[in-house]
Amino acid sequence: MNPTVEPVIRYAESVSWLSVDRMTQYDRRALAQAYIDAQREYNPADGYKAAMRVYHQQILSGLQYLFDFSFEWGAVDSEHRPILMMVRNTVESSLALRTPWANILEGGLIFRRLEEADALQPVLAASDQIDTLVEQARTAHVTMLEALLDPMLGDRSSKVFTSEDLREIGIDDTPPDRANYTIDWDNY
Repeated sequence: MNPTVEPVIRYAESVSWLSVDRMTQYDRRALAQAYIDAQREYNPADGYKAAMRVYHQQILSGLQYLFDFSFEWGAVDSEHRPILMMVRNTVESSLALRTPWANILEGGLIFRRLEEADALQPVLAASDQIDTLVEQARTAHVTMLEALLDPMLGDRSSKVFTSEDLREIGIDDTPPDRANYTIDWDNY
């Protein structure tokens, strides 16, 4: 069953490390990452993050179409629904990962107070360790999702698609340019 590819505002969007002239390949791991990214909460007052939300949903929609797969409960056969439950739990777990600095917009005063208390270096060292562990955990979550998707996709599991395949179904995988967006600080 092919999920419907909904018309979405075509922001110039994709993974931030890509340039427009590069061809991106999308495999099962990319589908797993796209599903995580599409579930992420974004503050609509941040124009760039709102554009990224649309982008991630668009990429997921396109990949679901290309893989002939849907994460919707009703689209998954009863044999694979227990695995889908684990997929959803894994995504929730991945999205819960964060560091203590995640919601700090400006840490100058915190740094100053820690420095005055002679605690800055141990805090920064622990923060670096936490950053590393959180990144390792995020990578492990995607790896787990990739493994969970294998039996659900069946013979489609090893398929690899490209930017061109997405363009052929009307999805531009060029990332949004942060410079084109503003933040509505009154509603942030």
